[in-house]
Amino acid sequence: MEAIMRKKVFISIFLVFVNAFCFAHEHWIDLETFEPQVGQKIKVFVKSGHNFPKGELVLNKRFLKEIKLITPDKNTKSYELEQEKDARTTYIVFDTTGSYVLYFSVTRPPEDEEVYFGKSVVSIKERSDVISEVGSKLEIVSKQTNIQLNKKAVFQVLFDKKPIKTTVSVSIEGKKNFFVQTDKNGVFYLDIKHSGRYLLTTSYKKYGCSLTFFLRTQK
Repeated sequence: MEAIMRKKVFISIFLVFVNAFCFAHEHWIDLETFEPQVGQKIKVFVKSGHNFPKGELVLNKRFLKEIKLITPDKNTKSYELEQEKDARTTYIVFDTTGSYVLYFSVTRPPEDEEVYFGKSVVSIKERSDVISEVGSKLEIVSKQTNIQLNKKAVFQVLFDKKPIKTTVSVSIEGKKNFFVQTDKNGVFYLDIKHSGRYLLTTSYKKYGCSLTFFLRTQK
């Protein structure tokens, strides 16, 4: 009986730790370059922490097994993630021009419920196309076909595919992060003033999500 009680206590502590890890930290997708050439093999990272774009922690395989890729022709491919010191990683070849969507989900044991959803958009030889809805329970999507420097970008937060009012954290590579509030339709606006990597994150109820994308320097 005592052994059973110890096991129950251990499981309870473990679940508290898992929940704290998933929601006390953000999880996002990064690439060694967001401007790959067609046919180039690119290293892809799933990072965790609060110091974007540098990761601080690594999700265990128990919580994150794979990353998926939606190709420009709408096919979906899955890639198993390796565990390295600072991130979960894999390699992907972008074999044609167009816009790709990478995404993953973090599961919470013991039910393996999906509780965190990460997503990134990569455009090969095209503008920064971020029409990126993949149907996750919580998701940040763009309301326009592309994002451009020195213009206003429009996004929307969806929960179960319905708009929600919430707060979104905005992190820009090399800049101080800030927060924006969605309206009752889940919509928020960003003045795109800087090139480089962007990370948008939000949470709602017990779920969290992220979106990363890249803005090229205008020539």
